[in-house]
Amino acid sequence: MIKALVTGASDDGIGGGIARELARLAAADGGGAIALSTSGRRGVPRNLLRDIDDLGVGVRHFAADLTEPAACRELADSALEFCGGMSVFVSNAGAMRPGPLASLAVEDWDLLFAANLRPTLLISQRLLPALRQSQGSVVAVSSITGGTPAPGAGAYPPSKAALEMLVRQMALEWAAYGVRVNAVAPGMVETHLTQSAYTDEDVHAARKEVVPMRRIGTPEDMGKATAFLAGSSAAYITGQTLTVDGGFIDSVYTHVPTLTDVPR
Repeated sequence: MIKALVTGASDDGIGGGIARELARLAAADGGGAIALSTSGRRGVPRNLLRDIDDLGVGVRHFAADLTEPAACRELADSALEFCGGMSVFVSNAGAMRPGPLASLAVEDWDLLFAANLRPTLLISQRLLPALRQSQGSVVAVSSITGGTPAPGAGAYPPSKAALEMLVRQMALEWAAYGVRVNAVAPGMVETHLTQSAYTDEDVHAARKEVVPMRRIGTPEDMGKATAFLAGSSAAYITGQTLTVDGGFIDSVYTHVPTLTDVPR
């Protein structure tokens, strides 16, 4: 039975796609419970709560500012109480503050590491006894920028690179407990947060053109990849980052002018 906590679970974002996929799997397995968290700034994810409830899966939302260590521990405790245990923790909540490193304020650097890195460790620590009991798994949501820098992305790529190393360290230390730890690294995904980048049809088309699969990713794509890593089909996989980008990162040489004859 799936008993899961998904952070950063908004109605129409990556977290929502993950929560919906876990709920579908839970419903197919006879039920389960899913705890969701958001910062609360955008309100309660009512559509997501309704969709999961309609599947007959228990669901509850918690508002939490995960940049605060105490809030991480309180969320973990609340999720454990609601779910009656824990088999899957998906650490998806995060933040972005674009801007050049040359003028990056130390406060923004600290914020991104507090939002994108620390909650994965603190919540996982609190959930570890329950995850050991269920032989469960942790999946952290990283980004392709964790391995490839992006212009003007500030501290975001370094924070995601650190997250991927944290995942590997946790996987190494917790494998003996039967707890697996992995990450997914989304490429371009169309969500409410990135929607402004796709309102221009020419920009949308140009972005699709540089993805070998010729489309932009969806929250559903990320949900299926995350559910795979969290589930029994990935029982012998730990310490890995699964890139989910339609082939974008591997297409770099197709954009080199001297290699324009390479099939695209």
